[in-house]
Amino acid sequence: NEVNNTDKITVFVAECHRMGIEILPPNLNKSLLRFTPEKLESGDLAVRYGLAAIKNVGEAAMATAIKERTENGNYTSVEDFSSRLDSKVINKRILENLVKAGALDWTGENRASMFTRLEQVVASASSAQRDKASGQSSLFDAMDFAPPAATKDAPVVNALEEWSKDERLSHEKELLGFYVTGHPLDKYRGVLDSDKYHRIGLIDEIELENPRDRYPIAGMVRSLESRMTKAGKPFGILTVEDFTGSCEVMLWSETFIPARDSGILLPGNIIRLKVGIQIDDRTGGRRLTGGSLSELKTRKASANNKGPIELLLWTHRHTEKDLKEIHYHITGHPGSTPILLHFQNSAGKRLSLQPSETYSVKRSDELLQSLDRFME
Repeated sequence: NEVNNTDKITVFVAECHRMGIEILPPNLNKSLLRFTPEKLESGDLAVRYGLAAIKNVGEAAMATAIKERTENGNYTSVEDFSSRLDSKVINKRILENLVKAGALDWTGENRASMFTRLEQVVASASSAQRDKASGQSSLFDAMDFAPPAATKDAPVVNALEEWSKDERLSHEKELLGFYVTGHPLDKYRGVLDSDKYHRIGLIDEIELENPRDRYPIAGMVRSLESRMTKAGKPFGILTVEDFTGSCEVMLWSETFIPARDSGILLPGNIIRLKVGIQIDDRTGGRRLTGGSLSELKTRKASANNKGPIELLLWTHRHTEKDLKEIHYHITGHPGSTPILLHFQNSAGKRLSLQPSETYSVKRSDELLQSLDRFME
C-alpha cells in the first residue's frame, strides 16, 4: 500500500523481479487500487499492478471504477465502462491513459483502435447520461452501437493497425514506470544474457582485483547529461540500463565528445562499453568510468540466416490465440529449419522449448514477415 510514487514503484518492481515474482499489467476488471497478490493458474504467486499507481488517472476516479465493478459486475467494453460512470469522473484523458497503460487490453481491441475512438465514446456516454438525468429516452437506448465483443470464433475487428512495440512500451514506461508487455531490449536478450557482458544490476557484486581492469557492459541509453570540468572540458554522465537495472557512467571528454557527436548516445540507442570501477571514498559506493564505447548490433531476420527461428511469447500478454496463429503459419511452410519457442514472464523467468521436427519450417521472407511480431 505504500507503493504510490514512481521511485517506490521502481524499487518495488525491481525487488519483485529479483525474487522471481511476476508483475501483472493493470487490468480494469482485475486490479484493485494498490498492488495486490494474485495467484496464477500455475499456482505461482504474482503481483497485479494497482490502478491508482497509473499516472494521471486519479485515485478517486479509480476507486469509483472499482466500486462500480464490485457492485454491478465486470465491464464488457470501453463503451460499457464509460457509460456506467459519470463523465465528470471518468473523462477522455483518464480513458486515454488507461488505454495506453494496457488496462483495457482485455477487450480484445488493440490500443491504437481504442484510442482513436475515445472522443466518440465519451461524447456518446455524456449524451446518454444527460438524457437519463432529464428523464428522456429514445428508440436508440435499446440498441448497442459498441463494437462486437471478442469471442473465441469471432475476434474483435480492429479499425486501425496496432501501435508499434516501441510505441506501446514507451507509453507503459511513461505511465507505469517500467515495461510490462515487453522490453526494448528483447531482441538483444540472447547477447545480454550471455557471459560476454556483466549484468548492470550485479555490478556491486563484482570482485575488484586490479583497479586497471575494465568490465564490459551493454544496454540501452536512458539519458545523457552534459557537463563541463573547471578547466572547461566537456564530459558526460550516461545512464544506461539492461534487464537487471541501470547505472550512471562517467564519460570523460576523449570518450564523450566523439560518441556524442556521432549520435550514438541518443536515448533509446543500444550500446556496449567497458567500464572501470572505483570505490567512492565518501559513500563507499562504486563509481563507473566508461570507454571503448560503440553501438551494439543484432542480426536482422532474413531468409538467408541460418539457425533456428526463435519466437518469444510473454505469459501475461500472449494467449492461446497467438499459439494458434503461430501454428497456422509454421504448418503452412514445412521445411528443415527448426522453431525455438521462448515463454517468458515479466519477472524474467524463461522456459525455452523446441517443437518436434514435424514443426520445422522452410525459412522465407514471407514466413518471417508473418511471424515478425513474435520474433525474438
